[in-house]
Amino acid sequence: MKTVFEFIKKTTNRELFFTLLNQAVLSLGAVAVVVVLSNLLSTEVFGKTRFLASVLAIAAFFSLPGLGPVILSRMSTYSQDEFKHSLLTQLRWGAGASIGAFFFGIIFYLQHDYDLAWGFFLSGMLAPLANLYLIPGLALAGLKRFKEKFWYDTVVLGAIIAGATFGAWHVGTVAGTMIWYFSFQSTATLILLWLVMRRLPKEVSGSEVSGLDTVYGKQLTLFQLPFTLLPALEKALVFFLLGPIALAVYVVITLPIEHARGAFRSFLQFSALPHLTRDDERSQQLRNWFYISILVSVGIVLAVCLFAYALLPILFSDYLEAQPLIYLSSLAALFLPAQVYVLGFIAKRSVNRLFSYATASFVSDVLFLVFLTTLFGLLGAVLAKVLTSLMSSIIVLVLNRTNVDK
Repeated sequence: MKTVFEFIKKTTNRELFFTLLNQAVLSLGAVAVVVVLSNLLSTEVFGKTRFLASVLAIAAFFSLPGLGPVILSRMSTYSQDEFKHSLLTQLRWGAGASIGAFFFGIIFYLQHDYDLAWGFFLSGMLAPLANLYLIPGLALAGLKRFKEKFWYDTVVLGAIIAGATFGAWHVGTVAGTMIWYFSFQSTATLILLWLVMRRLPKEVSGSEVSGLDTVYGKQLTLFQLPFTLLPALEKALVFFLLGPIALAVYVVITLPIEHARGAFRSFLQFSALPHLTRDDERSQQLRNWFYISILVSVGIVLAVCLFAYALLPILFSDYLEAQPLIYLSSLAALFLPAQVYVLGFIAKRSVNRLFSYATASFVSDVLFLVFLTTLFGLLGAVLAKVLTSLMSSIIVLVLNRTNVDK
C-alpha cells in the first residue's frame, strides 16, 4: 500500500487537478440539463427527448469520439490548417449521426408521432457540429491552457443549459426543446472553435497537413464503449420495451452512476494511459492503477448513494420512486477497476483483445437487458446494468491472461 501512495504522489500534478476539475464541470453541466428537462417537461415528453438524445449518442459513437484525445496529443504542433483538417475529419465521421436521425425521423413520421419525428429531423441537421462541443476544451488542454479550458467548458455547458431551458419552457415539445438545445450548443461550439483557431499559427515550419491516427482513435473509442455507447443503447431499448414514461424514470435512476463512471473513464484515459509507455514498467503500473481504482470505485458507490438520499428529493421530487433502484445501480461501480487492464490492451496495441472485449460486452449488455427488462421491468433493467458491469470485468480479466497478439 505504501508503494501505491508513493505512486499517487508521483503521478499527481497540476494537469491532473485541472483534468478532474473540468470533468466535474462537464458532469455537473450534463446533470443540470437533465434536471431542467425533467422539471419543465411532462414525463412522456422528457422520456422522448432522452430517447432522441440516446439514438444520436449511439450514432455519434461511430463518429469516433476517441479522436478527441488524439487531437489533444497533437495540438502543440498544429497549424490552423491542420486543426481545420482534424475538425473536418470528425465532421465526416459524424455524418452517421445525421443519417441515423433521418432514418428514425421517417419511422416516427410514418407512425404519426410528428413531434418526435421532427425532433429527429431538426436535431440530425445540427448533430455533427454539436458533437464537437468538447473539442475546444480538449484543444486548450493540448496547448496546456487548463484554466482557459475550464472557462471554455463552462461557456459551452452554459449555452447548452440555456438552450434546453428556453426550449423546454417556451415550447415544451420534443422538437422545440431539441432544436433550441442543439442550436445553442452548435453556436457556442462554433464560436469557441474560432477562438481556439486564432491561438494557432497559420503555418508550422516543416509541417504538412496529415490525417489523424484513426487506428489509435478507434482503440480509444472502443475503450469508451461501456461508458458512452452501452448507456445510450440501454436507454433506447428501455424506450422500446417499456415506453417513454418508464424511460424517464430510468434516466433519473442511472444519472448519477453514469456520470460518475464517465468521470472515472476520463480519469483513466487522461491520467493513467499516458504513463503506460514503457514495456518493462507496465505491469507494475497497471497494478498500481488497479489499486487506486478500487478506492475510487468505493468512493463512487458512496457518492451515488448520497445523491439518492440527499439530492434526489430536491432535484427530482417527481421521481422519488427511483431512490431504491439508484442504490442498486451503484453496485455497478464496484467492477470498474478491471477497466484499467483495457488501458493495457491499448498501450500494447492489442487490437484483437480490444475487439473481443467490445463485442462480448455489447452482446452481454443486450441479452441481459432484453431478458431481465421483459421479466421485471425497470428493476430488470437496473439488474442488467449491474450484471453487464460484472460480465465486462470478467471478460477483461480473462482476456488479460491470454496471449492474443494484435
